[in-house]
Amino acid sequence: MTQIAVRTPQRRYMIKSEVPDWEQTLRYLACDPQIDGPEPEDIVLDIVKAGPFLQMREAGQAGQNFASVADVREHLHGRFLTESLAGSRPVLHAACLIYQGRRVLLAAPKNAGKSTLSLALALAGFAIEGDENIFVEPAAVMARPRACRVKEGTLSQLPALAPLAANAAFVTDYHGRKIYNLPPDLFGQPWRIARGPAHAVIVLHANHGGMSSIRPVPPLRATQALMAEAAFAREGRGAAIAVIAGLARQASIYELSVGDLPVAVACVKSVLAG
Repeated sequence: MTQIAVRTPQRRYMIKSEVPDWEQTLRYLACDPQIDGPEPEDIVLDIVKAGPFLQMREAGQAGQNFASVADVREHLHGRFLTESLAGSRPVLHAACLIYQGRRVLLAAPKNAGKSTLSLALALAGFAIEGDENIFVEPAAVMARPRACRVKEGTLSQLPALAPLAANAAFVTDYHGRKIYNLPPDLFGQPWRIARGPAHAVIVLHANHGGMSSIRPVPPLRATQALMAEAAFAREGRGAAIAVIAGLARQASIYELSVGDLPVAVACVKSVLAG
């Protein structure tokens, strides 16, 4: 029997499957960072054969039947995401990285190059805490636990990733392209998520094929840029907006046009060094 660990902010799930061939599919969910704070609640999920179906069994719950292991994976993916994002804290669409003890957030719309730049920074010695969602609190931020999702096309931009992806679990999108699950500790540093201040926030804009450049942003414009990448619970929206505005005041805010990747990496390093 194989088992796969998955963390949410509140719980640690151990997914156990009795068929070895199911491991590759379920391993796409693997996510096991060290998270500072209280010990999580442990939950065991057993995936077993049940006649023509697969059944997921959980203590105190009725068994759930699925037609395939891919259906189990998609169900759990949604469950873990919903559980992680529950609550009243605003959530920023951003990556969170640590370099020489300083935390930087990369906030960006889709297709602005956030994930690719995060991976390039990891190859340059940054530690990734998370690459997708950041919880924002009045005086701190904290990454949502999720391994890096690496598109097949990114390997051509960052060839050093190819050996790391060689044995990684993956899914295939509608166009037949692979998306790999790469835990950040594959880059050579422990994967640890902590609650703490953001020293810099960099808002990314795509400049594909061009040069990379970075510039500081005043607080009001910074707040507007961060609001565009933030999500809020239905209740307490006013307080959540105040938290985002507080982040814009407390951290140094920059805009980065992402073109040439090595220059973009140098821009991020220069901000933290300064």
